Amino acid sequence: MSKKVYLIALVLLALAGMACSFCPLIPSGPSGPSGPSGGGGKATITMVNNSGQSICFVYISPSSEDTWGDDWLGDTEIIDPGQQRTFEVDPGTYDLMATDCDDNEIDTKWEVEITTSYTWIVE
Repeated sequence: MSKKVYLIALVLLALAGMACSFCPLIPSGPSGPSGPSGGGGKATITMVNNSGQSICFVYISPSSEDTWGDDWLGDTEIIDPGQQRTFEVDPGTYDLMATDCDDNEIDTKWEVEITTSYTWIVE
């Protein structure tokens, strides 16, 4: 292998290693919020909408935070009655809130411990 090819391969390998060092900064939720790390894999929250109302905003925030943070559904997604949606989070303790399209509260859960999977029935 020529010195030039070796040098290019070495630079590309170094760049790949630097890129992987930023992997923990990748957000775990659709809008970016992430919870306290429990040290392993991801956990899931499956929201089941049994409320009879459309859910337009979902807030999933670590219980240690003072604010709700960003909406996890984004600008266009709506969870209609009878539908469900799964969210991926780091294991931890969370506050959960679902609101209608006018941002009126439908359901709120406080200090929910989520280690592997949790089913959130919104009624």
